[in-house]
Amino acid sequence: MNEVAASIAIWLARKRRTDQASAAVISVIALSSGAAVFLLMTLLIYVVLTILGSPLIHSAPWLGLIALGLSAGIFVRGMKGPERELRLDPMGYWIIKDICAVGPRLILEGLRQVRCCGQLGELNVAACARALAYLAGQNAAVPWQDLVEHCPQLPGPG
Repeated sequence: MNEVAASIAIWLARKRRTDQASAAVISVIALSSGAAVFLLMTLLIYVVLTILGSPLIHSAPWLGLIALGLSAGIFVRGMKGPERELRLDPMGYWIIKDICAVGPRLILEGLRQVRCCGQLGELNVAACARALAYLAGQNAAVPWQDLVEHCPQLPGPG
């Protein structure tokens, strides 16, 4: 490895460590916040069910299970993908849907950051540094085949 590739490898390894640490921190924060929102939503649904259903259902465990099921259903619906169609909504129902989607969005972002942290851990720093050093020495666009011939450790396109 030449001097340029060595300095790029040092920079890339440092960058990988900092990005991996920040992805891990963001994933922990997002996942714990999403879980907290889930628990708060469950508690809110439980309180509403207790107020509305106290004359009908006197068993607190059943209300807790119903609240847990309703909040899980809201989270699953939020994780499946938001509807982004524009239509007239005079009652402002979209506000409630966006508020209920905060928890699932946090959990999905936390899972995305966990995946990003894992992909950064699998990064081949030496191969990337060699490829970047080769690309830095070129004055024009380099076809993929030329790059693979010069750096055979690189994975295939895609």
